[in-house]
This record gives sequence, structure tokens and C-alpha cells, in this order.
Amino acid sequence: MKKTNSKVKKKISKFLNDIAWFFQINNFDKVITYKKEDKDGLAAEFTFEEDYQRITLWIYPIFSTHPLKEQVKFLIHELCHSITAPSKKALYDFLDGRLITPNRIKEINETETSKIENILDGLLQDKLKYAKIAYRNYLK
Repeated sequence: MKKTNSKVKKKISKFLNDIAWFFQINNFDKVITYKKEDKDGLAAEFTFEEDYQRITLWIYPIFSTHPLKEQVKFLIHELCHSITAPSKKALYDFLDGRLITPNRIKEINETETSKIENILDGLLQDKLKYAKIAYRNYLK
């Protein structure tokens, strides 16, 4: 298996720090773990702990075998989980027998929708230049 080299590690770390505002995780603890073995063809995985303000990103060896354009898309995909994680958690809570009220579902939905709205609004108004710069820098 190909090992993730230090150049790729630096790119990932820089991108994560540069794009954090975009996903509203700038104040979160960010942990990047580089796995030694691949897992089911995954390039990366992500966990989001809103209560502890922590994200963890796992990078698998196969990640480095992909072109930069695919790598940055993998990272963006994983970071998008920070937006959708609360609804996923609510579903798991419900499946575990915890009460999830209609008001809580609405609150989660509105919060996630507002995050997406703010991202799209910022992009369409060209206010998020730092995000575009972070994206371009990763591709260099």
C-alpha cells in the first residue's frame, strides 16, 4: 500500500485550516489520522463531535494515489458531513429508542439548511474568496 507522503499531509492540513471557516468548524479541534491500511476502498472518513467541538479526519493510503482534484473533492465531501451530522445523529438516537421531538427535528433541519444557505449565498455573492483560494492552493 502506498504511504501518505509529507507533502500530501501538509496539503491536507493547510486545506483543512484554510477552509474551516467555510464549514463553520474554525474553532473546533481538528485531528487528522493517517491510517496504515486501506479500508473498503475508502480514501477518507470523518467524524463530527459537535458537543466536544472536535472533528477527526482519517486518511487512508489510497487517498494519495488519486489526482489532486479528486483528493480535494474527497476532503470537501468529508467536511460536508459537518453540516449533515446532526440529522444523522438524531436518526441514530431515534433508532436507539431515544425520543426525538418534532420541534427537535425542525430545529436540526433549519440549522442544516441555514448552513447550506450561508455557504451558497457567500459563493454566489463572491464573498468566500478564502475558500476559492484554499481550493486552488490545494491543486498546486
